[in-house]
Amino acid sequence: MADIFKQLAKVRTAARREIGRLQQQRDQLDSQIAELQQLLGSGSEGSNGVGRTVGRKAKPAATSKKRGRKGKRIRRSPEQLQAIAAKVAGFIKSKGSEGASGKEIRKQFADEKLPAVLPPFLEQFGGVKVRQTGERASSRYSLK
Repeated sequence: MADIFKQLAKVRTAARREIGRLQQQRDQLDSQIAELQQLLGSGSEGSNGVGRTVGRKAKPAATSKKRGRKGKRIRRSPEQLQAIAAKVAGFIKSKGSEGASGKEIRKQFADEKLPAVLPPFLEQFGGVKVRQTGERASSRYSLK
């Protein structure tokens, strides 16, 4: 039992020495950081200690039309959505058994801002089942 306490005491003193050494290194690094901040902030403007000089404003973010949304979100009533779905279903039906491609549908109804995935939209608001063949750009839609 006494051996365990001796070993514990040795580990504790080694840990204290290591902590002291790390604190000295931290103090040295802190002083070096303070010197660098003085050198960098030596102009007429002061430093707030966060890396940005006081008095200097951040540049405004570049606003690009391509980023973010293109406009305000359109709020439509269920009746409006049902009318759009009926128009789209009629267009698909007019194309016959071959169906219509997604590109044709979106071109025909460019003003309507259709959802990204058509079959669930047409099923929910148009009450029609839509068969989708192909994938992604080559998708064709026909009524079941």
